[in-house]
Amino acid sequence: MFLVILCATIAVAVLVYMLLASRPNSGAQQRRHPRLDLAVPVAIHTNDDKHLGETKNISQGGMLLHALAPVSISQPIRLKFTLPPQAPVEIPAVVTFKKGQQIGVRFDPTHHGRSDIERWIRDSRTAKKQEESPESAASQTAPS
Repeated sequence: MFLVILCATIAVAVLVYMLLASRPNSGAQQRRHPRLDLAVPVAIHTNDDKHLGETKNISQGGMLLHALAPVSISQPIRLKFTLPPQAPVEIPAVVTFKKGQQIGVRFDPTHHGRSDIERWIRDSRTAKKQEESPESAASQTAPS
């Protein structure tokens, strides 16, 4: 009897944790990773169907999509998209937010595709800093 109660308690705790972890983000202050704007086509695969959409932004942990996909919060999906210039990504994710045509997803943190996304984000940030660096250096050394 004790074992049954213990198992039930653990099951409830896991369920509560999963529900709380998949709640919609209420703002940037709760985000673990900064986001980069990104607008590329994305295929959203559910168990039964495939829907097309477009990314709005991406982070190491997930992305915001714009699509007419009939998905619900906590639903597992599979995403296929290409990071510029030519880096195809296929990664499982879970829907964490849905409001109209906006869909927020969290990537599977254990999937190998996440390292490709992290590398692309790191390289994009480095390139952006290098682009900004000559301009800021020129403005600092220019006579007033």
